[in-house]
Amino acid sequence: MTRQVLLSEGVELALEKRILSGELEEGQRLPSEGKLCEEYGVSRTALREALRQRVAEG
Repeated sequence: MTRQVLLSEGVELALEKRILSGELEEGQRLPSEGKLCEEYGVSRTALREALRQRVAEG
């Protein structure tokens, strides 16, 4: 696995946790890409891959 894949998987899991905990509610807008990248310490590429996976998995 590449570092990029590992980073995006970590972000995806973190976002899932926030959704399941109720911190992020259905229909609520996510923070900006810039803010999420800063928060998780990842590139926009890794963040976008995590978001694509999150959407694909529902």
